[in-house]
Amino acid sequence: MESRFRFLGHPLHPMLIVVPSALFPLLLLLDAVHFFSGDDAAWRAGFWVAVAGAVATLAAIVPGVVDMAHIPDGSRAHRTARIHAALGTLTLLAYVVAVWVRWGAGTERLLPAAGVDLVGTLLVSAQGWLGAELVYRHHVGVKTPAEGGDPVTLTGSPRTPSEQADARRRRDARP
Repeated sequence: MESRFRFLGHPLHPMLIVVPSALFPLLLLLDAVHFFSGDDAAWRAGFWVAVAGAVATLAAIVPGVVDMAHIPDGSRAHRTARIHAALGTLTLLAYVVAVWVRWGAGTERLLPAAGVDLVGTLLVSAQGWLGAELVYRHHVGVKTPAEGGDPVTLTGSPRTPSEQADARRRRDARP
């Protein structure tokens, strides 16, 4: 199923999710730097990283929802996508809480912040797992050969179109 929300022919959602996926582990790292060094700059940077994570999560949700709307209802892919979306909503909430914990506070809130950051890291990890399930198992956001995608050949030299068609017929004929 080809992605409906694309940029220069590529699905936009996978391009956008890398930022929020990377920022929660960065928040954990900044918490550790602050804890072990007492560096208040790491704490202040964490506030802005959390703000950036919330904005990036919102940006990633929009094309994700558009793509999810085109997954057939009742399918296994749609059930996986609903869980993936729920975790995305929780990730957004976790970023908002991470901002709130750091907002106008001194570094005395380090333990609650680190707890939120750990939960957020676990959320983006689980969400990434489900996103990979959607792409690699259910082929969501991937052009099929019928949609103009190229069949992949992992051995030998690239096939000619007629060789690709023969390989497709053999593959489709298998029980």
